[in-house]
Amino acid sequence: MQLSFFRALDDARASVPARAAGLFLLVFGALWLLVHGGSVLVPPMDNLEQLIWVRKLDWGYYKHPPLTTVLLWPLVQLFGLHGWVTYVLGGGLTLASLGWLWWLLRRMQDSRFATLALLAMLCITFVAGRLHFYNHNITLLLFTVASAVFAWLAFEQQRWRWWLLLGCSLGLGALAKYQIGLSVVALLVLWLLARGWQSPVHRGGLVLAGLVSMAVFAPHAWWQLQQGSGALGYALSTSVEAGEAGVSGALGSLQWLADQLLGRAMLSGLLLGLGVWFWRRRLRRQPPEAAIPNANLRQEDGGKQRAPLSARIFLLVWGGVPLLLMTLMGMLMGSELQRHWGVAYLPILLPGLMLLAPRVDWAGVLSRPVWRTFLVLQLLLVAQVVLTSAHGLPKWRNKSWRNFDAARVAAAMTPQVQQALGGPVRVIIGDSKEAGAVALALRERPLVLLNNNYRWSPWVPEDLVARCGAVVLRADYLVAPTKEPATEAAREAARVWAQGARPLVIPQDAVTGHVENLGGGITAMHWVVLPPESGQPACSAL
Repeated sequence: MQLSFFRALDDARASVPARAAGLFLLVFGALWLLVHGGSVLVPPMDNLEQLIWVRKLDWGYYKHPPLTTVLLWPLVQLFGLHGWVTYVLGGGLTLASLGWLWWLLRRMQDSRFATLALLAMLCITFVAGRLHFYNHNITLLLFTVASAVFAWLAFEQQRWRWWLLLGCSLGLGALAKYQIGLSVVALLVLWLLARGWQSPVHRGGLVLAGLVSMAVFAPHAWWQLQQGSGALGYALSTSVEAGEAGVSGALGSLQWLADQLLGRAMLSGLLLGLGVWFWRRRLRRQPPEAAIPNANLRQEDGGKQRAPLSARIFLLVWGGVPLLLMTLMGMLMGSELQRHWGVAYLPILLPGLMLLAPRVDWAGVLSRPVWRTFLVLQLLLVAQVVLTSAHGLPKWRNKSWRNFDAARVAAAMTPQVQQALGGPVRVIIGDSKEAGAVALALRERPLVLLNNNYRWSPWVPEDLVARCGAVVLRADYLVAPTKEPATEAAREAARVWAQGARPLVIPQDAVTGHVENLGGGITAMHWVVLPPESGQPACSAL
C-alpha cells in the first residue's frame, strides 16, 4: 500500500482521496501537539486567558466577543481546567479549517492541487509553530474559511440556502472576532465582480446573509451597549489608538505586509519553488507527449464550472483584500498592526497566488521530492521549537513565555500561602499571564481577579476576597532581581492594581515571598497574601 501511494504521487493523473488527506492532517496534528506539549512549561498567553474567562460564560468579555470561550466551555466541563484541553481544541480547529479549505480547493481545481496547497499552508510558520495556540484568531480562521466555502457555493449554485449559511457563518465569525468585517468587504467586492445585481438570487441572497448575520450578532451587540466601551473599546485601543501616524506608521504597515507574505510564508514559497524546479527537471527527461498542459485548470471533483468567478479571482479577493485593507488602515490611520492578524487570510491567499502561474502543472508538481522537502522543513521547525524551549540547549533557550516555570512558583508559595490563608488559594490577583499560569499550576485552580478589576473579571464575586482572602502577584521582567524588600514590591503591586470595585488594603504584617530566575523573561515573582477579613462568612469551596 505504501509503494502504491508513492507511485500515485508520481502520477499527475492520480487523485488524492479525502480520507487520505484527513488521516494526514490527523497524524500531522498529533505529532506537532506532542512536540508542543513536551516543550512548553506553560500554555500560551492567549490560552491562559481563555482558561480564566471560561469560569463564567457571558455574551462578551472586556477584550473580545464570546464565541471562542463558549467553544472551550464544554471541553472544560468534561475534562477539567487543563492547558492540554486548549492545545487539542486550538490544533483541532486550525486543522479542521485547513481541511475544509482543502475540500474547497478540490472542488475548484482538483485534489492534487488542493493537497499541494495544503502542504504549503502547513509550512506557514504560525500554523505548525503555533498549532497549540487557542485564541480568537483561530476561531476567526474557522469562520473565514467556512464563509469562503458558503460564498463560493452561493455564487456557483445560486441557491438561497448557501446565502443563509453564509449569513450564519459571518455572524458567528463576528462573535469570534470583529475582524470578520474584512471578509464582508471581500464578499461585497466579489458580489460586484460577479455582477450580483443581475441575479435575483444574488440580490436577495446578499440581503438575506446580511440580516441573518446581524441577527446572530445581536445578543453581543446588546451586551456591548450595556457595557459601554467593552470589547469594542479594547479593539480600538490596541489598533488605532496604539498606532503611530505619519511616515513611521506607513513604513511599519508595509513591513507588516512584507512579514506576512515573505516572512510567515517564506517556507511555503520555498516548498513550492523547489517543487516547481523538481517538476521542470522531470519534464525535461520526459517525451513531449507525456506533458499535461494546463492541468491546474481541470476539475476532477466539482463537475462543470458554473460560478461567475474564477477560482483565482475568488481566492485572491477573499484572502488578499483583508490583508490590503489592514495595511491601508495602518498607513492612513496609524493603526498598529499585530503580526497574528493575518492568520485567517494568508492560508486562503496562498493558493490564489499559486493560480497566478498558469503554465505550471501543479498536479504534476506534487511528487515524492515535494513530500521529502516538506518533511525536512517540518523537522527544521521542530528542531527550532525544541532547541529554544526550556528543555533545549542553554545557549539556544529564548525569552519566550513558554519557558516560564510557573510550577516552581506554585510549589514555593503553596505552604506559606495556605498557612496564611488557613486553607487553599481561592483568588489570585494579577495579570492574566502570570496569575493565569500560577493558578493553573495550583491544584485548587483558583479564580483570577484580573488586575483587581471586577468589571474585567465577572467570574469573581465581589465579596470573595473578603471571605476567602487572596494572593497578589507581581512579576519583574528582563531586569536584575529587585533589591527592594519583597514586602515593598508586593505593596507596590497592590497600589498599581487598586483600580477595581474596592481598593486593596495590605496589612502591615502581610505574609510575602518571592522566587527568582524563572525563565520566560521573568527574573522574579513576588507575592503578598491578603488574609480573609474578620466578621465575614466562612470561605466555601469553589
